[in-house]
Amino acid sequence: MRADVIDKESVKPLYLQIREELLEKARSNPGFRFPSERKLCSLYNVSRPTIQKALSYFIENDMIARRPGKGTFLKSNADIDLKTVETVKVVIRHDWKMWKGDSYTGRIIEGLIGGLGQHDCQVGIQIYSDKLEHQLLELPETVSVWISPEDEEIQAMKNLTDSDKRVIAINRHIDYPGIGFICNDHAAGAEMAVEYLFERGLRKILYVGSGHDNSMDRDRYNGFLNGYSKHDLVPELGPLRLDPVDYVEDLNKLLPELLNSETRPDAIFLANGNYQLPVMKVINEMDLKIPDDLSIISYDNLQDVSELYGLTVVQQPLREMSRKAFEMVYENEVSAASKVILEPQIIERSSVKDKK
Repeated sequence: MRADVIDKESVKPLYLQIREELLEKARSNPGFRFPSERKLCSLYNVSRPTIQKALSYFIENDMIARRPGKGTFLKSNADIDLKTVETVKVVIRHDWKMWKGDSYTGRIIEGLIGGLGQHDCQVGIQIYSDKLEHQLLELPETVSVWISPEDEEIQAMKNLTDSDKRVIAINRHIDYPGIGFICNDHAAGAEMAVEYLFERGLRKILYVGSGHDNSMDRDRYNGFLNGYSKHDLVPELGPLRLDPVDYVEDLNKLLPELLNSETRPDAIFLANGNYQLPVMKVINEMDLKIPDDLSIISYDNLQDVSELYGLTVVQQPLREMSRKAFEMVYENEVSAASKVILEPQIIERSSVKDKK
């Protein structure tokens, strides 16, 4: 060991550089005896807190044993090939536009940062690009956590895991070797919504979803159809597909026509919580009463909208997803336990009429 292996001009923290050298020494020397903290301070010309941070990795992973009078040794059964995590890159989908009032992304990131802040690693948040993919391919000991990735991002994730990089998806089910994921059961939530409406005598349900062919909306629409097929029925109304960017304009134009038609629905299922506010504005402008004239159930529990209008919702377990994604970051390898699907739940309010 020598101080000249430490680059004090490097952006990499000193304690991580020292930890890496100690790991390398341990790999090549079974039964490795660690110098005392005082000796390590002298060897690397750093402070004691820096040495303690370098050693914390070995302590937290139960890799060392202290023998009174003899010193501190690497345990014979210690897994010295554990992957350290220096950087966690949180990746946001390239086409994500809705930052203002976007409680979904905020709650996911809040949960991640809250958990990761307890560990010695750097956390960065970045929108996906080809440049970012190349950077992740070159960065050692970096785990990337992808929020609601779609086709372009999912292909990048596959490229990364094929190059032995750690990747984790939040709220997308990606069945690919080496990719860990934690997601809401999107289909089950839509099926729950249909069953909830059916139990109250509502059958003519309008599905409102994205016109963009993405995996989440496909799952939710399939769940919607499954809710009908369980009762040997098919929807009377076709789905209302909205532009993923100009959905407010679409709703202002198309929804009044549907609600004024002879085939007006008894209920609306909103497949995305972002539709709640513009839909309620249209309904109020048409002087319709919820739930007397029209029932509504929506995906996503938005504090400033869902509670304000008393909307019954399908709530995603966002906090649990964030917590589990954080745990996956520090798992040594992707296993069956790294692929988790969570059940949503119905939060009942006053927006659905019981016609029975």
